[in-house]
Amino acid sequence: MSIGSNQGLVNFSRMGTYKIYLLILSLFAGSSILAQERVSAKIPLVMTDTERRGRSIPVDIYFPLEAGRTDIRYISENGEKYPVICFAHGYIINPDAYSNVRESLVPEGYIMVFPRSELRLFPSHKELALDIVFIINEMERMGNDENSVFFNSIAPVSCAMGHSMGGGSAFVAASIYPGISSLVTLAPYDTRPSAIEAATSVNVPSLIFTGENDCVTSPERYQIPMYDSLASLTKCIIHIKGGNHCQMAGDNSMCRLGESFKGCKPGITMEEQHKIINKYMVKWLNLHLKGDHESGRLFDNHLISDPAIDFSRSGKLTQ
Repeated sequence: MSIGSNQGLVNFSRMGTYKIYLLILSLFAGSSILAQERVSAKIPLVMTDTERRGRSIPVDIYFPLEAGRTDIRYISENGEKYPVICFAHGYIINPDAYSNVRESLVPEGYIMVFPRSELRLFPSHKELALDIVFIINEMERMGNDENSVFFNSIAPVSCAMGHSMGGGSAFVAASIYPGISSLVTLAPYDTRPSAIEAATSVNVPSLIFTGENDCVTSPERYQIPMYDSLASLTKCIIHIKGGNHCQMAGDNSMCRLGESFKGCKPGITMEEQHKIINKYMVKWLNLHLKGDHESGRLFDNHLISDPAIDFSRSGKLTQ
């Protein structure tokens, strides 16, 4: 439960030449992971992929931090390791628009990285997919680097995640990099290279959200073929009744402008759609990235009793 926000500057003594700013986004109480309160904190930086001609990838890294810490040597000083989630944005959608996802996952004990690359009129879906792969590897490298604030705080599991074209790029990333542990996508688009074709090479646990009122990336044309093509033994597609494309994220004028040309409207509120997404997304990741089998049991129970959704799945999360 969010009970406040503010902004401040924090001393990160182990980041070398990085100039680090800490943005205190939300204060959460009663965490199921830690007894004490936690805040969601942010580090903006630029990663450089030397194997792609020195490609610069600006990113925002959000991570959980115990409330009250201001002079930080390492993110995790109690030995806790956090799974990494790389979330790729939709077409010309500022990554800041996905606060609904970020604020649900980071206080649960996840590190989320949002690439700000390919925010242009003619983006490269392939480069965005390769950015996802690089970011996950770079976070692992920083977890082993004593000069990084992320030293000894990165768990050996990760998730490729995204919305619209970012969701399609996440499919492509998961098809080419076996180090990705799970795939979660929100109304994914069939990118170039094709996310539908890439799905045939994806064999990790995969969760897809669709919106019944999505006329930008319709489930019949995009998400259902992706689901059918997945090679994963454990996969699930959740159809949100009345849900639409832009409400997968927070309020975003660019997305809504594009949606308005299609003439479609949501059948539920943004808050209702976010609540549905969060209910399933958090439990899915808690099971597959943290081994929390109670979350898997709750996920299964919600599916069969929730009047707000329809679903298809292969492989129950609990036995």
